[in-house]
Amino acid sequence: LPALETAVTGLEEGASKTVALPSDEAFGRRSDDRVIEVPRAQMPPDVNVGDMVAGQDQAGNQIPLLIVELDASTAVLDGNHPFADKDVVFKVTVEKVEQATPEELAMIRGH
Repeated sequence: LPALETAVTGLEEGASKTVALPSDEAFGRRSDDRVIEVPRAQMPPDVNVGDMVAGQDQAGNQIPLLIVELDASTAVLDGNHPFADKDVVFKVTVEKVEQATPEELAMIRGH
């Protein structure tokens, strides 16, 4: 969450801060495009509403999907983050401050 990182940048060890983020800066807006219906036969036989299953997006990345409806012929899966459309509040205490390693910096720059 870039907005959270920005809010805590520069804090010293032991510092505490409460950070409130609107949904757009936290986990994003809910999208109906992330809710899909699939044939029940594509699901494991022992799943239930409320279970999480793994899916893949078009780029091959694994994404978590929540089963929101299930009947004999279809399953409705929701790929929205559970906190989508929700404002969130983080209470942060800095326990330790370290320099990022070259690998960590490369990973940040890659995203």
